[in-house]
Amino acid sequence: MRWFGFDRDLKKKNNYQAWKRRQMTFDIEEAGYKYQPTDIDACFGLAALPDLDKVIKYHRGIAIEYLKNLEPLDQVTVVVGGSCWLFGILVEERDELAEYLKTFGIETNMIHLRNDIFKIFGGERLNLPNMDWVEPRYLYLPINPKVTKVDVKFICKKIKEFYGRRY
Repeated sequence: MRWFGFDRDLKKKNNYQAWKRRQMTFDIEEAGYKYQPTDIDACFGLAALPDLDKVIKYHRGIAIEYLKNLEPLDQVTVVVGGSCWLFGILVEERDELAEYLKTFGIETNMIHLRNDIFKIFGGERLNLPNMDWVEPRYLYLPINPKVTKVDVKFICKKIKEFYGRRY
């Protein structure tokens, strides 16, 4: 089955990374569907509702820890909002930073990719000045229930080391 037209097998083959050194690892060649959530997903969601406030509070606490530790860095602009289910940053040398963090076991990713580059939407990079500026800079840092404040301090320390060596 395809999910939004993504070839899941190809995504798995590429370790679920949508990009590698600013090159796409997959394309969307045909329209797909999103038949989610399923009834089973809905059951998990309903069962988790009593803990929702606790989960959001935890994510916000992790986001605050990131903010506190990244604040002194001029090279990092934080992009986070709402329930803090994602923690994005805008940085120069994004791909190099991601590779550096990976050497320390820190996973990063690009979550939302621009649509114009996929074949299904024309496959031609359009002149979109704001997207063109953001695209090479945005990166998402780990933020999930297994990430601790100690982890965040370690991640931020490595980001500071990366930029400290370069500037």
